[in-house]
Amino acid sequence: MKLAVTSLFLMLPVWALGQMNCPTFSRYGGYDRIEITPFLTFPETHAIVEDAERAPVLAGGLFENQSLAPGIAFKYFVEPRVAIRLKLTYMQRTMRDNVEVSDTTNGTYVATERQYDQLSYKVAPGVQWTYFDEHLSFFGGLELPITVYGDWTFTERLVNQQLADSVSTETFKTTTIPGGTAIGVGAFAGVQYYFTRNLAAGLEVGSAFQYTRVGGEVVFNSVTLGSSSSQFSSSVNQERKYFGFTPVYPLLFLTLRF
Repeated sequence: MKLAVTSLFLMLPVWALGQMNCPTFSRYGGYDRIEITPFLTFPETHAIVEDAERAPVLAGGLFENQSLAPGIAFKYFVEPRVAIRLKLTYMQRTMRDNVEVSDTTNGTYVATERQYDQLSYKVAPGVQWTYFDEHLSFFGGLELPITVYGDWTFTERLVNQQLADSVSTETFKTTTIPGGTAIGVGAFAGVQYYFTRNLAAGLEVGSAFQYTRVGGEVVFNSVTLGSSSSQFSSSVNQERKYFGFTPVYPLLFLTLRF
């Protein structure tokens, strides 16, 4: 009996040290309540032009999608497994499509450049429930995303040139569609792995059912320079209001605990 008690007494420090090395141990002790999570995901499409952006990709062209959506989430654990959080997202959409064609038979050179641009912002307060298992953390929750969509701008440059006499014509076109707002209720789920008690990385997915309103007075401008110059402007009212689910995009993140 004395040997068993002595062995148990010697094992207690080892067990305690193991628990202290567990990344989630201090959570249950009431410490490390704050997490800051920088992340990267994909920007949401503009509801009016989501199909138009994909349709006009030029055959044989060089297409570049430089869109990105970085953000940061702040979490405060009110209980060991329950956190309130605030997610902020900056969404920049930039897509380019370029084609150059030289026709030696007809003696012409044609170049077409297209670009799509939009800036949007999202704020999403929410609640997160978490299950810890050693280095892994599984979580899910609800949020209330509010999105402010910036104006969507489509610019196009067309160059037509006669190779024999270098006569060229340039046409510049710009289409601007007003942005709008969206608000809804969303759900999310994810998993992260704690490398240390203060550093983790993971993946999150989610979607929201929201009311979206975008559009307004769409403005179109066209200017042609060269042998035959011209200028044209027009506008039309185009607006879309609807309820629907947002796309499910993966969200990659790091987590820093304090």
